[in-house]
Amino acid sequence: RVEQVLEAKGMEGENADTLLPHLYIDSVIVQQIPVNQVSVQRLARHPYLRFEQAQAIYQLRRRKMHLESIQQLHSIGEFSAETIEMLTPYLNFDKN
Repeated sequence: RVEQVLEAKGMEGENADTLLPHLYIDSVIVQQIPVNQVSVQRLARHPYLRFEQAQAIYQLRRRKMHLESIQQLHSIGEFSAETIEMLTPYLNFDKN
């Protein structure tokens, strides 16, 4: 989302007001993380995931063998609904 640009350091006030109207984010180019295939370290590299959250995803994946959807993260105490919403475009739960 374009609004995520506001999370970057220095993107407040006049900078944001000047830049945001000119931004277009192509969601097709977002590289999703294949949750069922990657390591804890790869998950933890995502800016919205702390290492502890990456470990929790990995442990849930080990118990369930395969995670089907992001909704399963609600069962992990480390995730707020807001964090899950922010992560939704970036995580892929396909079997392949």
